[in-house]
Formats: sequence, structure tokens, C-alpha cells
Amino acid sequence: MKRLRLNYDDLVKAEYIGDLKIKCTFRDGKQGIVDMSQYPKKGGVFSRFADPEYVKTFHIENGALSWGEGEGEIDIAPETLYHKATGEPYPQWMEIGAGEIGMSTNYQS
Repeated sequence: MKRLRLNYDDLVKAEYIGDLKIKCTFRDGKQGIVDMSQYPKKGGVFSRFADPEYVKTFHIENGALSWGEGEGEIDIAPETLYHKATGEPYPQWMEIGAGEIGMSTNYQS
């Protein structure tokens, strides 16, 4: 996931606080908690989030939370994290589709 922007909703700091929850701090200084416990219910690669040890392995990449590298990488977009952590609405440009907004898997060869 490569982005060339710096927005208010970019994640700048994240800390695992237990019970599948991550404390997030954003570029604009707002903070909040993202509860990862609902993600395993989506199935597929997101079932990995049922394991607290896996949830702890995140890193921040381009303002997003990411797990893994290359093929099988999982990202949660900063706009989604910002919404879930602060309760602020999604940006108008985000299109609501059939799946969860802002979640992607990156299967690169």
C-alpha cells in the first residue's frame, strides 16, 4: 500500500493494550481505541485476528496498521481506523461497498 499524502487521519502511533484492542494516535492528535475482536467474524485472512499474539505483531506503514509483509499482508486504512477510534464519520470520498471499508489484503507476487 503506497500513498503520497499526509492527512489528519494518518496513524502516527499505536499500542496494543490487551483484549484485542489497539490504542491509536493520529496526526491531528486525536486518540482512541480500535477493538479488533469483530474482525475474525469476517473470516478469511481476518480470522488471524482471533489470536492476540498475531494482533500484537502490527506495524505502521503509510499511516495504516499493517500485519505481515508482501503476499498475505493485511492493512487497515487510516480512514477506517480514525472512524473506529474517534467516532468521526468516514471521509465523503470513501465509497461504501459490499465489504468492510478500508480493509485490504495485498497479494503481491
